[in-house]
Amino acid sequence: MKVIHLFAPGPIGGAEKVVASGVSALARQGVELELWLIRETRNPAWCQTFQSLLDPVVKCRVFECAGALDLSLLRQLKTALKTQTGVLHTHAFKAAFYAYGAKPARAVHVHTHHGQTAHTLKVRIYERLELAVMKRARQVHAVSTAMKQHLLALDVANVELVENPLVLQQLPPRQERAVGSHFLYVGRLSPEKGVDVLLHALQLVQQTNNIQLTVVGDGGERGRLEKLAQDLGLKQIEFVGFRPSVTAFLESADALVMPSRREGLPLTLIEALCAGLPVVASRVGGIPEFVTQGKNGLLCAPDDAAALALQLTEFLNTKVTLTGHAQQMARPLSQRFSLAAWGARTTQLYKKVLHQS
Repeated sequence: MKVIHLFAPGPIGGAEKVVASGVSALARQGVELELWLIRETRNPAWCQTFQSLLDPVVKCRVFECAGALDLSLLRQLKTALKTQTGVLHTHAFKAAFYAYGAKPARAVHVHTHHGQTAHTLKVRIYERLELAVMKRARQVHAVSTAMKQHLLALDVANVELVENPLVLQQLPPRQERAVGSHFLYVGRLSPEKGVDVLLHALQLVQQTNNIQLTVVGDGGERGRLEKLAQDLGLKQIEFVGFRPSVTAFLESADALVMPSRREGLPLTLIEALCAGLPVVASRVGGIPEFVTQGKNGLLCAPDDAAALALQLTEFLNTKVTLTGHAQQMARPLSQRFSLAAWGARTTQLYKKVLHQS
């Protein structure tokens, strides 16, 4: 069974880490695999950084992409796929679009939908194109039950659940603090992540509480968010930018905060829960499937600073209890989200789709 993964890496985020760890795990498990990367000529560093995450056993081929529609890339992929058999596994909208345009004659198309952002008209158009391609793919992998149900409601057939794996090599030990709380946000700084909502929520609770926030990540919203934090008078907040490893941050935090407006199944959520870290989050995407209210975390409606402020206050009042529950639930979640389990599930689905073809 030959498998080709096609992906266009962007700034390192959850999808990039899942793809890098996933293909490395499959290659180590003996799957005959190649990774084909679409490198953006406007920012080749994205692809270079992504390649640094790969296991050396992964065979990698790079295709250049100059612009939103590169006909030269389309012709190259069409030629490269002409004789390929087995599975062509695409990730996210750009790979899906070019794979469909290349029209592989003999390879079976499998696609992983990593989630939606839809914060600009351009991205919404891309996501419409991805939806059209998913309706024609032989198999679609959804990273959460909520996402699977959403895709089925949009008339996408052959949807299979493949939850994101835990990619941290070593889970951090927990450190307890008796006074105050140190909240952690990890992710892109873009509108759908709702960091502006978090900042407004912190303003509502900071005056009577000793609260710190560390923001790990980068993106187009960083400058605006830093100014917003300053305008709101938030003093104990630190923007540290992108970091390749979040282990130390998970170790020093009391809770992960995910104020997202939209989500699939966030990789940072998996990392935090498997590390025994409580989560305060919006009730969106796959988050409520794994965060149990009053057990390993607290949930609230998205895009509601007052509701989030109430949950942050509730965390301060129940910190010890929530941390204890989160630690008890961490081990079974670590087993569920292991790379070995992800690899076995993915390989099983490859065999299923090839048998059906």
